[in-house]
Amino acid sequence: MRENRPYNSHESSPQLSDLTKKEQEHRHQWQDKYLRSNAISLRIGQVFGLLYNLALLAVVYDLIKDGEKDLALKIFFGNLAIIAFALLVTSLERKISSRKPPRRGYGNRDRRFNNNNRDRDNRDRSNRNDRPDRNDRDRNDRR
Repeated sequence: MRENRPYNSHESSPQLSDLTKKEQEHRHQWQDKYLRSNAISLRIGQVFGLLYNLALLAVVYDLIKDGEKDLALKIFFGNLAIIAFALLVTSLERKISSRKPPRRGYGNRDRRFNNNNRDRDNRDRSNRNDRPDRNDRDRNDRR
C-alpha cells in the first residue's frame, strides 16, 4: 500500500502545518481557560476568607462585650494561628511552583561579571602585589 503512494514531503507539509497550527490554538485556548478558572477560584476563596474573618471578628467583639474575654481571645488567637499557617503554606507553594529561576547566581555565570568574585579578585591582586613574584623568588634562589 505504501508503494502505491509515493511520499512527497512538499505535498504533506501544508497539511502538517495546518494541523500543528490547530493543535497550538487548541492548547492556547485550553491554557487560557485553565488560568481563568484558577484566577476565579482564587478570588472566590479570598472573598469567602474575608467574609469568614469579618464574621469571626463580630463574634469575638460580641463575646468581649458580654464579658467572655478569655474565650474571645482564644478564638481570636486560634484564628490568627490558622491564618499565619495558611499564609506560610501559600508562600511556600508559590515558591515551589514558581517557574522563575532563583535570583542569586542567575544570569551571566562568568566570574568576570559577578560582583562578589570581582571584589575577591581585586583583594587577591592587591595581596599579590605585596608578595614577591614566584619568578623573583626563583631568580633569587639561583644566585
